Amino acid sequence: MAADAGGQILVSGSYRLGVNEPGADIDTICVAPRHVTREDFFSSLKDIFLHHAKVSNLVAIEGAVVPILTFDYEEINVDLQIAILPRNSIPEDLNILDDQVLVGVDPATEKSLNGPRVTELMIKLTPNRESFISVLRIVRRWAKRRGLYSNKMGYLGGVNWCILVCFINQLYPTAAPSTLLLRFFMVLNNWKWPLAIQLCKTHDAKLGLEVWNANTGHNRYQVMPILTPAYPSMNSSFNVSTHSLKVMKEEFKRGLTIVQDVLSKEREDEEQAWCGFCESRLRKLVDSLAYNPALCRLRAFPTKFPLSFVVGAKATADEQHNGATPKPPSKFGVCFYVGFDIDRRQLRSREVSIDNSVEYFKNSDLYRWNKRTPTMDVRVTPVVWKSLPESVFEEMGGRVVARTTRREFLKKKKEEEKKAEEVAAPSPLPSGDEGTRLPEDGEDLTSSQKTEVLAIAMENGKGSISQPGSPDPAVDGGEITNRSDSLDGTPLKAKKEVSSASPKVTGKRGYDGDDDGNTVGSPDGQTLDGATQNSANASVNGGAARRLTPPPMKAVKKLLESAVAPPAVSSPRKRRKMKITFTKLT
Repeated sequence: MAADAGGQILVSGSYRLGVNEPGADIDTICVAPRHVTREDFFSSLKDIFLHHAKVSNLVAIEGAVVPILTFDYEEINVDLQIAILPRNSIPEDLNILDDQVLVGVDPATEKSLNGPRVTELMIKLTPNRESFISVLRIVRRWAKRRGLYSNKMGYLGGVNWCILVCFINQLYPTAAPSTLLLRFFMVLNNWKWPLAIQLCKTHDAKLGLEVWNANTGHNRYQVMPILTPAYPSMNSSFNVSTHSLKVMKEEFKRGLTIVQDVLSKEREDEEQAWCGFCESRLRKLVDSLAYNPALCRLRAFPTKFPLSFVVGAKATADEQHNGATPKPPSKFGVCFYVGFDIDRRQLRSREVSIDNSVEYFKNSDLYRWNKRTPTMDVRVTPVVWKSLPESVFEEMGGRVVARTTRREFLKKKKEEEKKAEEVAAPSPLPSGDEGTRLPEDGEDLTSSQKTEVLAIAMENGKGSISQPGSPDPAVDGGEITNRSDSLDGTPLKAKKEVSSASPKVTGKRGYDGDDDGNTVGSPDGQTLDGATQNSANASVNGGAARRLTPPPMKAVKKLLESAVAPPAVSSPRKRRKMKITFTKLT
């Protein structure tokens, strides 16, 4: 019957997790069927241990919430508990993680089984067990050295530290052990207690066991709840008081400062290799930013500047009273600057986003380096001109000199933009009520009217006059040429006599005068007055005669009406600066 009843010996705690140290105890649970009673456990089994040669320091604690036998077996401390299940036999493949294993058990058995159930669940809920074990060893050693490893004294015990490290591992599943340790102190230093820490969502299996709830009973007064993952979920740190929590907060802050100081002193050759690689790829960031149409005048500043941060916290009031000062800054990287302007003409919204360009640069050019370690990182931070550090202006003579130079540049820039706007602005068009009146077709032009019409055509028509019916391409829509045409194709002879009967328009079109304002001669070398010239023009070569007459007013009007004013030049906004930081992860 005893052989058929079976049984199991379960191990929990640090020994099961693999982080036990020399001198640590081994938590064991004996799972027995209903035939075995606690009286047998504390009488028969106790007598067997008393007469065993390798067992010493045997102590039986029957009246505790969890009855236990503690003894030393070959100088190894063992804590033995018993869990009695309402079954006739205990199979070898008993799944203690099944909530149904708790059906019908007494409170002592339920608490005894809670230890191995919590341990097995933590192993399953840990995403990176190797990092978890490494950090847990360090945290346990640190807690013991700082006097925080005691559940009875109001601090935290072994299961509490295990849950905390497992929780940080869930938050940063791919982090290296050094980064995980840093995040451990960082998260706990800033945690908003009494917000509970839990590894998984609590549930009620409807077995009549109490599940921890922050809003019921005395649970609302617990200051540092750390919940166990197994059903029924309970607060494993109910002994923590307000005073002990304050002590642990101070130790978390101190531990964070020490870890930051240690991690900032990585090997200098790794830092130089990472910064040199990033410097060689900085041009890729400029190329990536150039695809943003809202950015202009991109320029990378080749000088690198040391990047520093304060590793120590600010001195407390007592330390300041005693003359203590914070720790000096510690160098851990370099930074570069890339400047750019924002072109308002290309803006499609009020905000200019460079996130896509930066992420493409980081993922395609930096993070693919085969020698990169998890401690090597890069940060891109936008910064305005006023926020630049003083070290940037040292080579320029200081911030005051740089500010003066910048003001002169902005002033010159505004003047150039103003001139560009004036040149691009359209000229006022003449109308019938204001300015020069445009005569109708067939109406004679005075000398001043001829000059104004030609000037308007040259300014608004881009230097070309279209004359319908002209056989000469130099007159039909072409640019103004510097030549004089004769009536029969030969060069015209000129005299220095100016006809007053028909005023001429000075120019290079070959209408009535040459460049010197001379009158145009006839084919036989005789000077023509206004009437004789017009008669000769009408009698010889009709096409050539038309070239010597002013352009029709209808064509000039059409040319002026078709002139479109170019868009005004918009001034870009103030210059912006971008701070590029290549740093090691802290």
